[in-house]
Amino acid sequence: MNTSTSDHLHRESALRSIGRNVVNFQRLEQCIKFVSRFSDIEGPLGKIHKIEEVRLSGLSKFTMGQAVAEIARIIQNDHRPLPITKDLFEPWVSRTFDFLLDPVTARTCCEELSALVIERNHLIHNRLAAVDFYSLEQCASLIEALDSQNTKILKQLEVFGPLVTALRQMLREAEEYVNSAEFLAQLQSAAT
Repeated sequence: MNTSTSDHLHRESALRSIGRNVVNFQRLEQCIKFVSRFSDIEGPLGKIHKIEEVRLSGLSKFTMGQAVAEIARIIQNDHRPLPITKDLFEPWVSRTFDFLLDPVTARTCCEELSALVIERNHLIHNRLAAVDFYSLEQCASLIEALDSQNTKILKQLEVFGPLVTALRQMLREAEEYVNSAEFLAQLQSAAT
């Protein structure tokens, strides 16, 4: 194999590694945003849907750093104060979601996520622009760093991926229950 072909293969390998990490960062960001939507919420039953829509709209615009800060708040059980005034004429609904993690594990998870945000930002905003993709050594160094980084991303995806799956199942089950005759009967019996 001649040098030109070898250089081309290293360049292609580096670009594939970049693409893999960018996609995995995006997957992790989406998982974190999905889990973040389960932070505490409270309000009148008639307004809770709108409150949730506003929250989801805000979450969808979060950067990865903002999403990690929100999930860190949730993981570390830093609940925001909920409104005190209750609507006396409409049922009031509240939901809380807690990770059952010991403080050391919670702190470690948050630190690892924050470190990944820094790595991601450095990769996207600095490192890639500085790489000479025609340099075999720089491509090899980049691939090595990206492989190490991807291992860290996959570790977090192993945590958040199953959590997203479980939460989606919980949402389906809750929706089925809320739309059931049993739920309606319970609401009616509580009102009498």
